[in-house]
Amino acid sequence: MKDTVKINNKEYLKGKEAVKDILTERWIIKKDAIKVAIDCEKDDDGKVSKVIYGFTRALDANERLIQVIRADGNIAYVVNEELCDKMGIEESIKDGEFYEDIDMQGPQRNWQKFENTQKPFPFQLVYDPKALDISESTRQKIIGDAIKWGGYSQSNLIAEGRQYTFGVEIETSEGFIPDRVARNYNMRTVHDGSISGGEYVTGVLYGDRGFHHLQQICNELNRRTKINKKCGLHVHIGSPYEEMDDGTTMFNKEFTVFAYIFALKIQKDLALMMPASRRPGNSEWAERYCKNMPDRDFRLFYDAMTKGRDKYKEALTFYYNDIFEQILRGKQQGIFIGPSYNKKQSHPDGRWCAGRYYWLNFVGFNFYRDNTNGAFTVEFRNHSATTNYEKIKNWILICMAMVYYIQNNRKSIIYDSELTIEEVIKFSYRKNTRSLLEYINSRKLKFKTVKGEEIEYDTDALDADTLKKKMSITETVGLH
Repeated sequence: MKDTVKINNKEYLKGKEAVKDILTERWIIKKDAIKVAIDCEKDDDGKVSKVIYGFTRALDANERLIQVIRADGNIAYVVNEELCDKMGIEESIKDGEFYEDIDMQGPQRNWQKFENTQKPFPFQLVYDPKALDISESTRQKIIGDAIKWGGYSQSNLIAEGRQYTFGVEIETSEGFIPDRVARNYNMRTVHDGSISGGEYVTGVLYGDRGFHHLQQICNELNRRTKINKKCGLHVHIGSPYEEMDDGTTMFNKEFTVFAYIFALKIQKDLALMMPASRRPGNSEWAERYCKNMPDRDFRLFYDAMTKGRDKYKEALTFYYNDIFEQILRGKQQGIFIGPSYNKKQSHPDGRWCAGRYYWLNFVGFNFYRDNTNGAFTVEFRNHSATTNYEKIKNWILICMAMVYYIQNNRKSIIYDSELTIEEVIKFSYRKNTRSLLEYINSRKLKFKTVKGEEIEYDTDALDADTLKKKMSITETVGLH
């Protein structure tokens, strides 16, 4: 009896007519399958002497296999990146493709949108499982996906329990993260006309798992992209809860006014830890994309705080309307402040409104934005570009501290003539205080000289092993 297998009610010879699918382990018809390199042998000189092939018909083969552009322009398939490296097949940093002959690589690619499907994690699924009318299996799937993508974490030690969500936008000058890589990190690439590379946007992150997920993204960016002084790092800080304990929203009119006063009083000191290219007044680039907040006279607001609740609310509304008119409205000159205006509306000038280009972006927590699935966030736009996890982590913690300070130390915001970032850190943290102050002081010292900016970019990218060694014990738990 011949060694055969039945496929679609027909007998096929094993090996000759039918083969095992390398991805699904099922028998498939050989002539209809994709030929895939699964291993190779080398001679004494280290050259590839033999390529071993397998076959597949898996529907997701194009996503799971490496496509190699051959010298004749045709496509060949290799089982993984490790085998490409073994066979001497190089990946192009310009377009993310693998080439049999790297001299054939295409032009720089900086635009290919990857869908970011993750919404902010609905924390009521954990604390009040009956709050949403969904099945237990659906609830567990949502929690599982959020854990996978860093959107939910049961531990929050790195941020000392500060319950803020965060997200990062990393601008690059060169390189490309291909779709096969980006989909593993719930990350998307967006086009930005101000830079020559792609801008990589994380999903909504939270807690220790969020930081661990970000570290993995940074490892990929270090491998595949480059930065220069025209690029920036934007950090978004949000809240996992729609309402605070007292029933009010986190980013309300009061937060907006105090955030503005805070920004005025700290922006001079904060600029000292940034290179010249990110300081308004020193750089045309910074003047365009991360401007200082325009000065405002808040003396009437200060006086109203001593004259009772009614006067305070009246002054609060007046200054909020003033901030809205001057900062938030952008090009539109006739927006009416009234019952028709609320956070369910998008900005009338659209996503790219002029009001977003201050170092502290107020648009993100005063208008609805489709690209964030309705999440309200404070965006900090003034940090220099980096793919270094340590720097990004430190800056996220500093941004969290600023939001915490605005929420919880309004007395100092009102009565102190100036604020320093050191004061903010001391107020907001305990365990992180020393390391963050050392980091802040080292940056201020570095950027006292012109060469500081050169050092910033020349020493920025660190390989994954170096990053892992520098991480604390808390941060490396569960990383393999």
